[in-house]
Amino acid sequence: MLKRKMSMAWERWQEVYQDLKFANRMGGGAIRRMKRKMSMAWEKWQQVYQDLKFANRMGGGAIRRMLNRKLSMASTGSFRWRGRSGSRPWAAEQWQQVAAELARQQAPACL
Repeated sequence: MLKRKMSMAWERWQEVYQDLKFANRMGGGAIRRMKRKMSMAWEKWQQVYQDLKFANRMGGGAIRRMLNRKLSMASTGSFRWRGRSGSRPWAAEQWQQVAAELARQQAPACL
């Protein structure tokens, strides 16, 4: 009778052990897959962030260089504006010429 009860207990223990082993394997696989997907998502996010950071830096630098060039050309007077009527002097040069002409016309004639 004792051997029979010990045999039944042993079989029950093996059954429980097999069930737990299977559950752990299934759960562990799911967790590993989740970790892998999280890791892949994190790496993808980092790559997208680096790409956007690089694009913004390159684009911002090009725009900044273009604006600085235009400002520099305008201050030296070498910039020409191309409108519909072709090439004409930059507006800053034009108003300076008009202001100088008006000043000459309004100046009293001194001999």
